[in-house]
Amino acid sequence: MPEYSFLNLSPAEFEELTRDLLQQELKIHLESFSNGRDGGIDFRHCYPKSGEMIIQCKRFKDYKSLYSKLRDELPKLVKLKPRRYVLSTSASLTPKNKKEIFDLLKPFLKTPSDIYGKDDLNNLLGKFPQIEKQHFKLWLSSVNILERILHSRIFNQSSFEEDHVKETVKLYVNNSSHTTAKDLIDHFNYVIISGAPGIGKTTLARILSYEYLANGYEEFVFLSESIDDAYALFREEAKQVFLFDDFLGKTFLDKKLKNNEDQRIIRFIEKIKKSENKILIMTTREYILAQAKLRYDMFENDAIDIAKCVIDLAQYTKVVRAKILYNHLFFANVGEDYIQEMLNGKSYNKIISHPNYSPRIIQTIFTPSVLKTIPVNKFIERFLAFLDYPESIWKHVYENQITNFSQIILANLMTLGAPIHFNNLKHQTKVFADKHAVKYGITYSEIDYNKAVRELENTFIKTERDSIGTLIVNYLNPSVQDFLVNYFYEMPDYLTDIFGSAIFINQFFDLFTLRETSPLNKKGRKSQIKLTDSQIEIIVENIVNNFDALKSSRLKKATFTNTTNFQWYAEKCTVYSKISDIMGSGLVTKKPVLESMIVEKFQAAIIPQAFHGDDQNYYISIFLNYQDQLDFQDTTLLKAYSNTLSNLYDFSEFLRLKDSLAGSFETFVSKDEEFLDSIKDIVEFEAENAEDHHLEELIAEIKGVTDETGLNFDDVVQRLNEKWEDSKENYESDYDDDYERYATITDVSESQTDISDMFDSLK
Repeated sequence: MPEYSFLNLSPAEFEELTRDLLQQELKIHLESFSNGRDGGIDFRHCYPKSGEMIIQCKRFKDYKSLYSKLRDELPKLVKLKPRRYVLSTSASLTPKNKKEIFDLLKPFLKTPSDIYGKDDLNNLLGKFPQIEKQHFKLWLSSVNILERILHSRIFNQSSFEEDHVKETVKLYVNNSSHTTAKDLIDHFNYVIISGAPGIGKTTLARILSYEYLANGYEEFVFLSESIDDAYALFREEAKQVFLFDDFLGKTFLDKKLKNNEDQRIIRFIEKIKKSENKILIMTTREYILAQAKLRYDMFENDAIDIAKCVIDLAQYTKVVRAKILYNHLFFANVGEDYIQEMLNGKSYNKIISHPNYSPRIIQTIFTPSVLKTIPVNKFIERFLAFLDYPESIWKHVYENQITNFSQIILANLMTLGAPIHFNNLKHQTKVFADKHAVKYGITYSEIDYNKAVRELENTFIKTERDSIGTLIVNYLNPSVQDFLVNYFYEMPDYLTDIFGSAIFINQFFDLFTLRETSPLNKKGRKSQIKLTDSQIEIIVENIVNNFDALKSSRLKKATFTNTTNFQWYAEKCTVYSKISDIMGSGLVTKKPVLESMIVEKFQAAIIPQAFHGDDQNYYISIFLNYQDQLDFQDTTLLKAYSNTLSNLYDFSEFLRLKDSLAGSFETFVSKDEEFLDSIKDIVEFEAENAEDHHLEELIAEIKGVTDETGLNFDDVVQRLNEKWEDSKENYESDYDDDYERYATITDVSESQTDISDMFDSLK
């Protein structure tokens, strides 16, 4: 019979085990209820004629604590009045204990046999071994299995420390990466687990190793530095698990691999694939594997990708994230005041939904030496601040584990912003490298650029294609930009060099400010970098000398109706958008030369031919700001501008010229026949194509057009009013059905309910 204590399971996990066992034993279906709001019910079964049976699960270490809790539960049972009450507990119970509980809770407890203590549950696990296997976290921690793991023949590692094994198993949360890795091992006998730092690669590798050792594998070989030990310790007759943790690691980064080391690794993989009693588990950071493929042809072997399990945070569903946090919170033995802080306002939701969520960060903050430095009333604030800026992870990789060329790409990417077209990033990197080759010790080549991008991919950046195949570069994680901004804040000379070679106007503005104090984000980290006087000089010089050539690297995303297709497209960079960027930066007040340049450039484009994007808004703002310094004819300007109008929003922007051009404007909009005809066409088109939800707003807009131009649109307004009335009737008649559909969609998801219930169980 198994001999589990069940104390390595959290309360939520203990409930799941109880449910599975009692459904099998009692041959009934059990309804599940919220962990934290059960009102005395964890599970329920309703009998057709004789009422309901309720089941409660109590995870306690000893009988005394259990009995005290049950006395507090008695009023709930009196209120519920169940036909039958069943208790499941992790505490070890004697016959005397069971009788005391029975006497306390009768008549709801019909018989002492409805009390399932630790021994009873272990008996059921022996009776239903398939359930034991389903709860592999429980199974891995059993005395027999743990003994098997701890007493495996262990090579190149002093031993498996029992406490470390127990701790790893206790905190582990099963997820899809485990299933993927197991499937790959079943097919190929090996797996390469790759991913970003701190994502859980080594933990998964350890869990897999424990599993195979518990399932009959006899020897564990831990590999570090070189594959040589794998060959030396390979025994044909033995069932062996090889774990090569960070198999390219520092050996690869600090110096070249030993002679033929790459070939020997690949050959060992092939050897494992052909074996019937060997398992090889390898871990590496994704960017290091990318580097290895670039440097060593052997790592381009198809096998590397075929059996590669990439751990991505996208695989961590919200529930998995919640369970990881919950397990650390529960098993860290933190005080009740810390737990209450986590429960207040459901603060756990902010953590598990945080874009920088990382198991390593969660683990670190619950380290006793770290936790003891955090006052209770600052617990959530500090927790979120750590997530906001996990600098220690990115800084180490940036400074020690990527090439100089890759560092330069990231520095330029910070000023450019992401997402960005792959070729735009390449172009900017080339200009910078060519201009500063000696200072930074680099020589640009297409090969080096592509190598560096592949090195950075899946660590700092990711590349992806839109539906038409356009390749773009984005940050892998939002915290990458946070790190870069705060890192380069301390490196003004580096930034000055980038500004001097910048070919995109947004490089000067999007992440930089003239304020005396750099703005902070909500968590106290710098969100922009204050420009120095010397940087301002370089920026102004670049703008003045290269205004016409400067472009924009900003991207916008267009999605296609009723499809999953999308397209990234570059923001149209026009004289108006560039001037708007300069005006918005505040540089003009510091450098009068910019004002002269703006007037000159706008004067040349004062008669608009066409507008793109937000050009109408930019144009009018520039015109109103510098009108007194510009040379133009009112009617000519109004005529040219009016020819760009294509909808009523454009007309509303056009009205901003009314006050500044006074009588000329009023005469033009009421007398110019070509203009009035175009307005009629616009109104008719928008009325014909208006959607129901826009009708009320459109009617008001058309009435405004009448007020400004004197045009009569009574028939159009009447038509739209009738359509609006019909749409309101249809809306009201369909309201109930629509509400039901809407309610179904927007109701709290099952996963969110599960998360709330799980954390409420800590109360």
